[in-house]
Amino acid sequence: MHVYTVVPVAPFEPESVITKSIECLRELECDSFNHKVYYVIDTFPGDKRKLCRTLPDNFKMILRNTNRGRRAGAINDILNEIENADYMALIDVDWRPAKDYIVKCVAALEENDSAFSSSGCSFVTNNSNVLTKIMSIENYFLCDMYRLLFRSDSFLTFKGGGVVRGRF
Repeated sequence: MHVYTVVPVAPFEPESVITKSIECLRELECDSFNHKVYYVIDTFPGDKRKLCRTLPDNFKMILRNTNRGRRAGAINDILNEIENADYMALIDVDWRPAKDYIVKCVAALEENDSAFSSSGCSFVTNNSNVLTKIMSIENYFLCDMYRLLFRSDSFLTFKGGGVVRGRF
């Protein structure tokens, strides 16, 4: 079974966040399948060769040298690299999943062809400021993503990551 984890990385992410992400994802319990991790990095200032040398064999960094499409663009670009995916996990670079996160998500999808996870819409209704507006926009976006993933036989967990079937 082929499981690919994709980690989109924005240009403003500090190297320390990426390093912690690598350390966390290195510990994932994915020995029961062929697991590859792709860090898809937008335009990055500075030299990242040192960071690339610390990667385990099943990890790869894709340097996009653009921020076209931001996160969605990063996902689209990596789809050209992924072949024969049974499952694809999407993990935020600053999220630290439990060691058994992917194994449990894949097991849930294997167990039930129509499995998916969703949460209801949540809207920020307190005093309006820049932060509350951003949070509201994010929640609207996530609700749209849930509707889209529901239509594509996928499984999504809220905040930080999700796992989808490889047959898009």
